[in-house]
Amino acid sequence: MSLQRPVSDQPETDTPPPEIVQALSRLMLYRMQDRARKEIAKGNIDTGTRQLQALAANLLSQGERSLAQTIMLEVNNLQNKNALTDGGSKKINYGTRALFLVPSKKEIVS
Repeated sequence: MSLQRPVSDQPETDTPPPEIVQALSRLMLYRMQDRARKEIAKGNIDTGTRQLQALAANLLSQGERSLAQTIMLEVNNLQNKNALTDGGSKKINYGTRALFLVPSKKEIVS
């Protein structure tokens, strides 16, 4: 299989398709939770907590209130007990992974 694309000294400045931007955003959210979980596993609770809080804020901005709320509950647990609950950890992992499978809340409302 061969792929050919024209080359130009003046690249196009068109914005990427919204579907690609949305997919990259969802990938970023999944990677954020993965990094947070790795930091927590290494014992870097403060770093993991900040990353989860940022993840929750991003999810809220995308209309994913339920998953953001789950994350904030786990942040509270993390701050009190220095660990995520098994159930909460799974909900965060599978919840961010599931973002790839379903349209966003904004897409449904539109």
